[in-house]
Amino acid sequence: MLKPQPKKSRINLSDYPYEKDLENRLQMASFSPLEIDLLDVILNGSLTMNFQELEDELNLNEEEMILSLEKFARLKLLQIQGKKILINKEMRKYYELHISRFSTDFEPSIEFLQGLLNQVPIHLLPVWYTIPKNSTHIIQAIINKHLLTPKIYERYLQEIEVEEPLLYAIASEVFASSSLSLSSSFLKNKYQLKDKEFAECVMRLEFNLLCCSKYERKGNGWEEMLIPFHEWSEFLLFKQNMAPSPIKEVDLIENRHPFPFGFVHDLTVLTRHLGQAPIPYHTLQDKTLEMLPHISTLVSSQAYLSQLSEQLIELELAFEDEGWLRQHPKSIEWLQKDLETRALGAYQSSLMKFLTSQSQFFDKDTREILKFLKSVRKKGWIYYQDFLKGFTAPIGRADNIMLVPKGKRWRYTLPSYSVEEMDFLETFIFLYLLVGGIVSTGTHKGKRCFCITSYGYHALDDYA
Repeated sequence: MLKPQPKKSRINLSDYPYEKDLENRLQMASFSPLEIDLLDVILNGSLTMNFQELEDELNLNEEEMILSLEKFARLKLLQIQGKKILINKEMRKYYELHISRFSTDFEPSIEFLQGLLNQVPIHLLPVWYTIPKNSTHIIQAIINKHLLTPKIYERYLQEIEVEEPLLYAIASEVFASSSLSLSSSFLKNKYQLKDKEFAECVMRLEFNLLCCSKYERKGNGWEEMLIPFHEWSEFLLFKQNMAPSPIKEVDLIENRHPFPFGFVHDLTVLTRHLGQAPIPYHTLQDKTLEMLPHISTLVSSQAYLSQLSEQLIELELAFEDEGWLRQHPKSIEWLQKDLETRALGAYQSSLMKFLTSQSQFFDKDTREILKFLKSVRKKGWIYYQDFLKGFTAPIGRADNIMLVPKGKRWRYTLPSYSVEEMDFLETFIFLYLLVGGIVSTGTHKGKRCFCITSYGYHALDDYA
């Protein structure tokens, strides 16, 4: 398959005079710690100041600060008139936004993003972000279009991958880093970008809602770092921190079923036995436990036994005849199918019966769980309780993860689940997915655990 060719990005810096912004950014990156301190005092003072105020505030003499003040004057931030400085009101707003990057507690939040977008002519924003031209609240429209849920944002990232492959590659590295930050020097070297090229790249990363730059003190200077926007960073940290760790002592795991495709194995044993001799229906569970003693160790063994007897009938492997359970003629064809086909049929049949018997859960809920299970399929055996800590799929009446305002801040809110929803999740994994051979279940040091089987690993590919 041919790889899609890069499309023209909607966000085109040349749509407005961005060169001045780029020059200011490059100059600011070269500021010394002393110049950042001086700039901070100027930005927090009045529009008219004198040298003495700055000298007293920073314990400096005129010689130490005059070169820096002249540099600020060349950047149009201020004018020097004798011993007075006059601050440019518009440029002060610009530097008030960008100096925050040098703070140890800098968080490039939605509020910071809004400050960046205020630098762009407002008529360009609907074009750049494909939002309605008559939007009354630009930032809310951009959030709704590109950031509202993780699923929406991840779909947006897929578009970026085609439109801006370099930006996507850099952002992906930042998102995948353990600290959610990478130094600009590392990225410049890796992608062979000069200082000005990289500075322009950072602008495009920011306006494309991907990453933001910040500065960390290093010796007598600063080190530029790239980090995700704060709200996405918080969500990625949640996923990192809540991701279940694989169980290392796998030899100590007590597998609840001794056979792969255990449920189908048990159905097969029962069906073949019925081909030799019918079983009185009222003794079916006792006879099943006699033939398959491992069932008594299963989680919810009684529910498992009921599931077996129901599936014998539902799949037309057996039928009841005057109090006896006999092998169904159609079972011969079923017994000739491969394990995976038999497992899929048993899973679909049992799940369909459950979904039609109640009104709270639907096929969409099972699909959401299966999609979420893809995130742990490479983990091997994991504790169920650890899995629950990071589970965020919208099942039942639980809401999607959504970016919402909390006071002046924004954050991705996580779903909360009712007892019924948690019970459904548990039953779906430990019963229905066990039936389908998609998971294996067991205990480790008394704690329940499960893993995605090799068959389940590939079966989950069908759930995007």
